[in-house]
Amino acid sequence: MIKKILAAVLCVMLAVSSVMTMGGYTAEAAADYSTPYYYNQLSDTGKTIYKELKAAVIECEPTVKLNIGKTMSEEDFNMVGELLVYHDPVTFNLANIGAQWNSRGNVEFDLEYRYSKKNYDKMIAACEKQAEKILAKLTDDMTKYTKIRTIHDAVTSRCEYDVESSNSDNIYGVLVKKAGKCDGYAKTIEYLCAKAGIRAITVIGHSYRDKPDEMHMWNKVYYNKKWYNIDSTWDDPVSNIVSNTTHSFFMVSDDELSATHQEDNQSFEVPDAEDDTISYFEVNKKYAESFDDFKSILKTNLIAKAKKNEKSVEIQCASKSIFNQAQKYLNDAGKVSKLLKEVKKSSGNSSLIDTLYSFNGNDRMYTLKVQILYKNTDIDEYFTDVSMLDDSTIKQLADYGIE
Repeated sequence: MIKKILAAVLCVMLAVSSVMTMGGYTAEAAADYSTPYYYNQLSDTGKTIYKELKAAVIECEPTVKLNIGKTMSEEDFNMVGELLVYHDPVTFNLANIGAQWNSRGNVEFDLEYRYSKKNYDKMIAACEKQAEKILAKLTDDMTKYTKIRTIHDAVTSRCEYDVESSNSDNIYGVLVKKAGKCDGYAKTIEYLCAKAGIRAITVIGHSYRDKPDEMHMWNKVYYNKKWYNIDSTWDDPVSNIVSNTTHSFFMVSDDELSATHQEDNQSFEVPDAEDDTISYFEVNKKYAESFDDFKSILKTNLIAKAKKNEKSVEIQCASKSIFNQAQKYLNDAGKVSKLLKEVKKSSGNSSLIDTLYSFNGNDRMYTLKVQILYKNTDIDEYFTDVSMLDDSTIKQLADYGIE
């Protein structure tokens, strides 16, 4: 029988309550996270094939001949191929897998690569170097939750969403070229988490936002014996704002994600993410259950940010009604000016400008992020491309010494 798997590319828009046990594997007990989680769902034959093929891919060997003692099933071939192509962050050099096998257990695999062995080794070394820089930010006194958020923020802050960039689908594109799309973001999260001793997996599915039913990839991470979703692509929106990282899709449940994401029926069983109590907003007390709650959270956080000259506040609303009221409030220049005068008095920071630049209103997760402006600062601290601003905005900012 002859079979081939093509290394297809995912495309995106703009990026359990008990211990899961599969095939004798318990996520909590895993010691080596460099092997993808789904490996443990392979048959014994599949595991043997995967190990041999991964070793060959690392060495860029064009052919692998095995005798597995019995006929290789199509299921084994498909699962191993899917694991190498979609779910193993370091095998991005693999372009195509072809195989021929017979009933005597003889299998010959033909492997095609995107780069030479020399170039692939250089790319892996460059990824390792950038990973070390990111992981150096993790300290022993950090909680595991903070380490996960630090990895998430490192990826979203360093990478620009770009479907056209070469290697946008892998860790080299995100870590070295600093440009990627959903599969690049997701594989990088898994890669960095593995190095930090945190179990993470990639999830293939569809997303619903600007374009319906679009292929997408995101992550689930294992924390305190439960699984949680992270979509770093959607937390890195394309915008003209410097500090555009958000946390709408950080440590959320399947139910919270269901309005915008749907998992595909793939070869592997994806663990459920049922807990909805440790999202970024719940943990950091930025979850508004009423409009009055929103105003109180906004004021408290503005004061705290102003004391440190920090530039953004992010809040999630419990309902669309509260979200709409919050949007209306932020667009009311008089009310915002009054609020910021109170903030200046309480924080002791008189350099605040009596306005807020509101952006990134996510009407599915009901999150808002606002930019705080300070007098006599550099316009490049706020906007990535000043040429995109209209003349009236540039003039108004210049009046406050923002140039």
